[in-house]
Amino acid sequence: KADELYFIYNNGVNTHNPRNLIQLLKFDSKNDTREYLYSNSSNVTGQTTTAELDLVNFKASKYGESSYLVKFSDLDVGEYAFFLGEKESRDAYLFSVTE
Repeated sequence: KADELYFIYNNGVNTHNPRNLIQLLKFDSKNDTREYLYSNSSNVTGQTTTAELDLVNFKASKYGESSYLVKFSDLDVGEYAFFLGEKESRDAYLFSVTE
């Protein structure tokens, strides 16, 4: 378990709300795969359900003139995806928290 984990994200400017630029979600790890169920559909009825993303909470503050200092607390052991940037061009970075 990680008590505190810090990242510095350089966005070019730090005038945006960091919650619009930074997201972290935890995968369900099963054997050699990572899964996150976002949508469910039925072939019989054609009904589709979409869930809200269950994102990991964080704190962020301005860092220098163009970056954010991002702090995650009490991350459980597991696999994570860290999404950065505007929604249209968001990059994903994967990492693990181990014992």
